[in-house]
Amino acid sequence: MEKASHKTETGEKIEVTVPPPAPSGLMAGSHPDQKSFMKMTDLLVIDKPAGLTVHPAPGHPSHTLVNAVLSHLSDMSDEKRR
Repeated sequence: MEKASHKTETGEKIEVTVPPPAPSGLMAGSHPDQKSFMKMTDLLVIDKPAGLTVHPAPGHPSHTLVNAVLSHLSDMSDEKRR
């Protein structure tokens, strides 16, 4: 591709290579309010408490909803989590 502003024309072919995702480094972790989770076969219902950080970010590397969900679903294989 020449540049981002390049306009494609009819019949022009574009090849895209998508690199594999980098490991997330997310770790399972507990959260004191585990009763907020209700797990069914293919559904997880979460009653998220106010103030709970949703995902790791600068200043909140752990103790987030994502860490708690990973911990709660730790019995699932990696393939089922995708």
